[in-house]
Amino acid sequence: MLYTCTLFTTILGSEPAFDYPLACVTVRGDSLRQAAARAYVRCVGRDRVRQRSHLRPEISGLEASPRAIAASLRKIFSRIGELYEMTGLNQSWFVKVVPSRVGRPQPLLLCCNPSPN
Repeated sequence: MLYTCTLFTTILGSEPAFDYPLACVTVRGDSLRQAAARAYVRCVGRDRVRQRSHLRPEISGLEASPRAIAASLRKIFSRIGELYEMTGLNQSWFVKVVPSRVGRPQPLLLCCNPSPN
């Protein structure tokens, strides 16, 4: 299934501002958690691997593994709904996941109320 994921970030200890998303991507996944993990890897994880090239590959490579990230995500509820949170040493990332309408026709909504005329 396709999901649209919106990522937000904040410095640890501060309240996240959901007004300015970091990124918005469409990913495939079997579940909301898997989609959130894939979006994190695509938008954040790969860059973090490049920045941590001095670490052993098996450690830095975990940031690029959707399976490892999915196991690390924490489900939380906020003012914008259900989110998945990934917490680092000094920064947190939040992923809002919704089913995507990309690739599917929009449903036709018909009104079944009789006309007053």
